[in-house]
Amino acid sequence: MEKTPENIDNKIEPIARSGEDDSIVEETKNVFTSDEYALAKLGYKQEFFRGLGLFENWAATFTSMNFISGIPVLFGWVMYTGGPTAAFANWTMIGGLSFIVSLSMSEIAAALPTAGGIYYWSYALGGAEWGPFLAWMTGWWNWAGWVSVVPGVQQGSTNFLISALEIKYPAAEVLTKGWFAWLLTSIGMLFAMAPNVVNQRVLQWYFRFAVIIFHVLFVLYWIWFPIRASQTGGFQPGSGVFDHFYNGINLGEEKQASDAYCWTISILFGAWVFYGYDASVHLAEETQEASEVVAKGMWMATLSAWVMSVPTLIIILFCIQDFDGIINGSYANNWAAYLVQLVGENGAVAILCLLWVDSTCATASCFMSAQRVTYAISRDGILPG
Repeated sequence: MEKTPENIDNKIEPIARSGEDDSIVEETKNVFTSDEYALAKLGYKQEFFRGLGLFENWAATFTSMNFISGIPVLFGWVMYTGGPTAAFANWTMIGGLSFIVSLSMSEIAAALPTAGGIYYWSYALGGAEWGPFLAWMTGWWNWAGWVSVVPGVQQGSTNFLISALEIKYPAAEVLTKGWFAWLLTSIGMLFAMAPNVVNQRVLQWYFRFAVIIFHVLFVLYWIWFPIRASQTGGFQPGSGVFDHFYNGINLGEEKQASDAYCWTISILFGAWVFYGYDASVHLAEETQEASEVVAKGMWMATLSAWVMSVPTLIIILFCIQDFDGIINGSYANNWAAYLVQLVGENGAVAILCLLWVDSTCATASCFMSAQRVTYAISRDGILPG
């Protein structure tokens, strides 16, 4: 990723080299805005309209993490591979560690606010000897990760919708067909793509819509779930939440996995959510006062997701009505079994449909990052384009 502006049209020479004539630097500052000047020092010229602020940068990371649908996506799975205790412990640990990582990444983002984020940081931090190689490796891995996670998140969203249909139409064979799930996932990805290909104003409205849907579900979890639990089978005791480990893999005669293995893989429950730190930085070249705003958006989103998600998970775990019914459920996502027990079939269908919308919004945020990373590494020649 060598800086060769004569070969790459949308690059310019870094302009704040030590030893240059002060009058030249001052003249350049007068031509550019502060954001354009900071970007020019990194070797790029401004290509996008800077119309985004702190809310959009916070929302980019917050909706990529999106724990309100992230908890349900793997809820049935983590109950089977660790139970409530492993779910609570690993979620809390992963969220805290992720916040620490986000603080470190925010420091770098403040100094190097450019789309592409961590791959450019690898170039800058690796130095002349290792920078190009580290940037190439990081660029490919980051790009592959963001591109792959888009259909992955939408598949989880599809499972919410299929589960809702399974509740209403339990005998419908089409719901078990792979092509049907693929079709719903493809349609969902088209919805997720839309706010990213129209204009920046639509993207701003998308972020507001996504945050509203999130808080609708958040209120339902915090108010409706406890009310319904008190009206049905009551709440789990403390030991049923904080001292209930379950290894569902070892139920047969052949012991396939140790408890230690289950503790380890249940980390994925939180890791699936707390991964989108760099979403904010991919909007850096579209953000006003990017050096400050991008860094704040990154760590604030991670902190708020962690602080809000832990008590939410505790509420969900205390409201479990039939643990065995959840792990033995036959839905596309056994979160549906949890909901049917707690709020009834109609309530479960309503929440699952809201989760489909919310999770599709998370797909849109991931699509946004994948799109910006693709642009960034293409302009540096890692991808053709």
